[in-house]
Parts: sequence; structure tokens; C-alpha cells
Amino acid sequence: MSRKQSSIQHYLHSLMILLCLPDVPKKPTLSDVDTLISLELGSAMHVSVLKLDNTSFDVAVMNFATIKDLKIAVEKKVNEMDQ
Repeated sequence: MSRKQSSIQHYLHSLMILLCLPDVPKKPTLSDVDTLISLELGSAMHVSVLKLDNTSFDVAVMNFATIKDLKIAVEKKVNEMDQ
């Protein structure tokens, strides 16, 4: 990881702690933060996923997201929940 990326990660982590943002993942990427900001501005949407065991979770994707983008967001959320 480059020094700039490390600095951005540290800044995002600090921001998450200071603002107590529950929607921000534990290790947010710039893309995660951008999507959450876009969600607040109305250019992204929440998608609720209902699993076969009747549990559910939400993911946020941009309004112009493709099915591939949605699949990646769901896989990322599932991996995050497993950890």
C-alpha cells in the first residue's frame, strides 16, 4: 500500500470513528465513502437483500450501477458480515 493510500485509509478510519457512521464499513475504501455520500445526495440507492434463511441486509449502489456492480456490493457485504 502506498503512503498516499495509507494516509487516505487512516483519514477515513478517523472520520468513521469521529462521526460514528454506522453505514461505513470497518475498512472503507474511497469508493465506499463516495457511494455513501452519493446516497445522502440522492444519486445512489439502498438495495435490500432477503436471504433464503429470512435474514436481510442492505447495500448501497450508485443509481447508474450495473448488475455486476450490485453483485460486487453484495459479495463484499457478505464477506464483511462473515468476518
